[in-house]
Amino acid sequence: MADVKRVSREHERAAFVYEKINAIKEKENAETRKKFRSLMRSLPLMIRTNGLGTSVAFLYSKTKGRREQKRDESCKQTEHTIAYDLLQEWLRSRDMIKEESLITIIINQDSNTYRMLLQETMALLVWAKLFAEGMLDEGK
Repeated sequence: MADVKRVSREHERAAFVYEKINAIKEKENAETRKKFRSLMRSLPLMIRTNGLGTSVAFLYSKTKGRREQKRDESCKQTEHTIAYDLLQEWLRSRDMIKEESLITIIINQDSNTYRMLLQETMALLVWAKLFAEGMLDEGK
């Protein structure tokens, strides 16, 4: 029974990421797609090396000002904003975080919850890396 549940979660992750990467492919310019693809290649290693909190803080620092402006169509998102929002939206959909920002949740959690957030983030990033590499061709 556990295998069926695991496959279901994997399918949910894959479907979520596929939809998001497809939207990036259609909406973002070539430069942003290229940078996002590169970020998805490096983010899992960054998290393993520096930890989830530090890595999410890095993404958060790079999104400065963009979170408030992203409703304005003239303000294009950066690869960091897209990645931060991807993680935050997924963890919210899994009820792992509520209305607070991702960075606030991560820095205020006990070690068990932090580990659960880390595991779920790394599992999601497997799909994000695969789909980014497969769907976001460089220069297209």
